[in-house]
Amino acid sequence: MAPLSPAWRLGGGDLPGNLHLAARLMVLSLLWQRMPGSFGDPFLPFHPAFDALRGLGLFAPATQAAFLAGAAGLFLTRRARASCLLVGAALMLNILASKAFFSNGKTFFALQFLLLGLYTPETGTAFLRAQFALVYFGCGLSKALDADWWSGRYFENWFARRVQHGPYMAVAALLPPLLLSKLMSWSVIVAEFAIAVLACRPRWDRLTVWLTLSLHSGILVILWGATFAEFYYGVAAALLAFVAWPREPLRLVYDAGSGAMRRLAALAEACDLDGLWRVEAGPARAPSAVVMDGRRFEGAAALKLALRMTPVLLYALLMVMHPYKRLRPFIVVALLLAYFPPLEAVWDRLLSRRRAGGGVILYDGVCGLCDRFVRFVLERDRDAVFRFAPLQGAFAAAALRPHGFDPAALDTVYLVRDAAGAPLRKAKAVFAVFAALGPGWRLLSLLEVLPAPLLDAGYDLVAGARYRLFGRFDACRLPDPAQRSRFIEP
Repeated sequence: MAPLSPAWRLGGGDLPGNLHLAARLMVLSLLWQRMPGSFGDPFLPFHPAFDALRGLGLFAPATQAAFLAGAAGLFLTRRARASCLLVGAALMLNILASKAFFSNGKTFFALQFLLLGLYTPETGTAFLRAQFALVYFGCGLSKALDADWWSGRYFENWFARRVQHGPYMAVAALLPPLLLSKLMSWSVIVAEFAIAVLACRPRWDRLTVWLTLSLHSGILVILWGATFAEFYYGVAAALLAFVAWPREPLRLVYDAGSGAMRRLAALAEACDLDGLWRVEAGPARAPSAVVMDGRRFEGAAALKLALRMTPVLLYALLMVMHPYKRLRPFIVVALLLAYFPPLEAVWDRLLSRRRAGGGVILYDGVCGLCDRFVRFVLERDRDAVFRFAPLQGAFAAAALRPHGFDPAALDTVYLVRDAAGAPLRKAKAVFAVFAALGPGWRLLSLLEVLPAPLLDAGYDLVAGARYRLFGRFDACRLPDPAQRSRFIEP
């Protein structure tokens, strides 16, 4: 599919690409909620001047026309700023003309559009940052000064009586009265104050995005899909102001020897309506990569960047989340896990087409469970990257003692990757072995994201009962003749 004409592309007009995309996502969200259709004549206005327009039958059609013209302009013309001003003015006029129409979410949207319309390269995102800081500082301050909030009574009334949230009520019953609601209340207050501070400094943009999304997504998940009308989508789209946008088209360099990568590259070209990508065939068997402004991204980082920089996918995601409330928590949790920085190494391991490095597995030679583990690895280690040695042998003693490990302690398995580095042990060693056995077994290595003490406690529980459950040999078992070369010591 050919990219759209320059006038239609993101960043092809008078707004940078990230701000233009934010405006498009916000207007799509409002259109999905039939926002122009809810415009009406003035009713209980904030200013009496609007009373003069009541009954003329002009106010609603005029503001609806302005809104729709601005929405169309965001997709069809270079005049993105003027289009934002039209949408923002239509929203703000309806808010001022009717107290019944007012909501915090609509006001946030209106101000976002007006500030986008006032954007200049000289001021950059300063006004948008200031709005974020003021909104979250005001939210945090109002809650901190509200006795029902800081005492926990607000959350208690909301979750236990109004929503009747089963999991909350079950946990709260195990704790002293109001303790859980106080923890939740103060978590929100502290997070809102933190967002207000972080939004002021560009170097903290990544943390601003993560804290804001975590706060609102956590509420969405806890309340099983509640988005507080349009507010969740408005905040999520507005965060694009804090996201780096490429100064030149991105380059997708794919492995020309992989049929799957060729198909993904073709799909990327088909979805690139805004001309954001340049797709190139790279050397066969070389890792695929995304190049943004001279920086090269591979593995999970490349995939996440590609998804974020494909607006068609963001539009589709928005259209799925709006009507399907029960799907929202699952979508949000999946996205947070996919983009959570500490998990990037795990996704890299899972997505890698190359197997992880091998090494020497040190095991208890008289343990029935260890013997089964060794045979399990032998059957699946097609590239023969692992070798084996019993803990009772000389090799194990020479490999472990320099690093302070006692080879006489037979309750753990070790993985020795090189002579200089410390061996991996317990759960970490087992997951490293799984990661090298191919894509299917790499899924088990995802459990490594759990806290190491928890994983090792589970390992110790099994290790302590291994002889009783799986038996014990009188001496180290000899390997089969065909596999003897894989064993450093028989």
